[in-house]
Amino acid sequence: MKITDAENIIHFHIREVRDAPCSISHHLNKKGGLIIHLNNVMNLAKEFFADDETLQAMALIHDVGKSRTYKIDNGEIRYVSDIDHVFHTIDMIKEAGYDLTEEERNAILLHHGGFTDPKPTKMCELCIKLHMCDHLSTVREQWHDMMIWYSFGKQRPVLVD
Repeated sequence: MKITDAENIIHFHIREVRDAPCSISHHLNKKGGLIIHLNNVMNLAKEFFADDETLQAMALIHDVGKSRTYKIDNGEIRYVSDIDHVFHTIDMIKEAGYDLTEEERNAILLHHGGFTDPKPTKMCELCIKLHMCDHLSTVREQWHDMMIWYSFGKQRPVLVD
């Protein structure tokens, strides 16, 4: 997949994705947090793996399914689906008219380190790279949020997502 393909997928689903939070109570749990997270992960992929366009494309779309998992309702973020967001991501890519290779599909399913069910058939280099970029981005985002909380004298947030 190319970056332009990933951008097209985001644009196809922009009404769902643009205001979506990235999590319920952890990193970027705010309106628009998902877009920020996707951009952060893609930027890390560009920084560490400048020649890997497929990784950069996967980084940009790996969590779009969170827009069908979390919603903001009266200022509260809540779950609206019992289905793991990685499966919504696969569906949203197909709805936008794109197909994934087995490696790309596995990278999306395994970007949390392999904790989805059912398990994909094979771990791959793309899976590991995407997991690394996503995890580093999450840690950075949580650190940023924690520093904001501390600066305003609020209780320290939980750092596990």
